[in-house]
Amino acid sequence: MACMFSGKDYKGEKGSPQVADLFHKNDIGLNIKEKASGSSLQLMVIFLSEMTRTGLTNVEISIEKVLSLRGMQDCSYSRKQIRQDLLYLDKVQFKYYNAKKGWMIARIGDGNACINKDMLYFQFSTSFLPLIPAKQYMPLPESILHTGKNENLPARFFLTWRICQHKRMNLDRPNADLVSVRSLLTCCPAIPAYHELKHRQVDQRIIEPFGKALDRCGPYFTWEYERSEPATYQDFIDSRVRVKWNIEPYTDTKRLIKAKAKRRSRK
Repeated sequence: MACMFSGKDYKGEKGSPQVADLFHKNDIGLNIKEKASGSSLQLMVIFLSEMTRTGLTNVEISIEKVLSLRGMQDCSYSRKQIRQDLLYLDKVQFKYYNAKKGWMIARIGDGNACINKDMLYFQFSTSFLPLIPAKQYMPLPESILHTGKNENLPARFFLTWRICQHKRMNLDRPNADLVSVRSLLTCCPAIPAYHELKHRQVDQRIIEPFGKALDRCGPYFTWEYERSEPATYQDFIDSRVRVKWNIEPYTDTKRLIKAKAKRRSRK
């Protein structure tokens, strides 16, 4: 999905739908803490995973399960954050590019999300569902939803999410397991952009956190730079990483490639 967003902060329960960036740096929405954790995106991933598991577009999931998946303590702050995220996802809109129709706007929720007796209720909108083929979201390891207080874990979530997305989009191509560093950093607000660094502490603030975050994906996949270890920031940003899966996310690749080709032929 080719996406470009203009960011707006969530204006509250009674606010009108906002156009916001759930995926890219600088416009992640909600507040400063949200920019570090990607909390709303993580809740969306949980909803998409539930839809894939059940085949139902109206998601019902307990707060207890969300807390468990996220590795969060059951406290008033955590519940408030989940409620904020739920309302945000229900109102937010985003832009995406359609090859035939150009830039279009879709809304993620249908505007009726709620919490009742410790259960979250969320219905994906009719404008969003066509963007998820056959209601099947890309597989993600549940462990990446645990962000906690470790500085590498929020970055791990965003980087793993982008790597899995890249794999899904390029299943039938030789670069399915080769991802550019630039692409990964664009989708990772937990790692600062180069222009945001006042004293240009590139190694400590960008390159090292990037490597440490990917190292923590060990149970799911290992990684290495496509060529040699980058010597400069320019080498780093221009390089690609090669992913070697310990747990292959797609067990029926041929079927998925065939289905993808069929969808392309319809366009």
